[in-house]
Amino acid sequence: MIKPGKEERMDFDFKVPDTGDYRFQIDEGIKLETNANSGKTSLWIPSKIVECRGGESDDNLELQVTHFVPIESDFGAKQIAHILSITGLFEAFDKKFPGEGVDISSEEFINALKLKLPGQLFDGGINTVEKDGKRRANFKYIEKVGAGKGKAAGKAKTAAAAKAETKTETKAAAAGGDDW
Repeated sequence: MIKPGKEERMDFDFKVPDTGDYRFQIDEGIKLETNANSGKTSLWIPSKIVECRGGESDDNLELQVTHFVPIESDFGAKQIAHILSITGLFEAFDKKFPGEGVDISSEEFINALKLKLPGQLFDGGINTVEKDGKRRANFKYIEKVGAGKGKAAGKAKTAAAAKAETKTETKAAAAGGDDW
């Protein structure tokens, strides 16, 4: 077996994106997690940077950022509605889950998110902060691709973003479009 060495600490070299404007692709791995201390449940929506939109270093490409949605609150429900709208999925979800009293933390709804959100693109801004001696990335905003509110609106697509869009279109076509 490999010996661990004499260090009392191991650095995993987790990289945090720089503050800036990016295009993101939602990844597989959406899940509900309950905080052991507070008992509150959050929906984790992982994404990765597929385009740097405001002159940021390409070192930020492919870095992961997870958005934590407080799923049990009205604020969380509003975030889910906006995410579905921004990704163009709201109408399909509204048709599948009609009415005002939809339980967005139900297994059926979460499974639908897991099925439909991965591969979807959105634009967003990251604010990197230092907290408890660690760098953390927080979303400043998210918006529909090309909505134009970010600093670099209208900038040409990168190869990575074009590839991500093609993958999303291919996945939708293979699944028969947005029909359930």
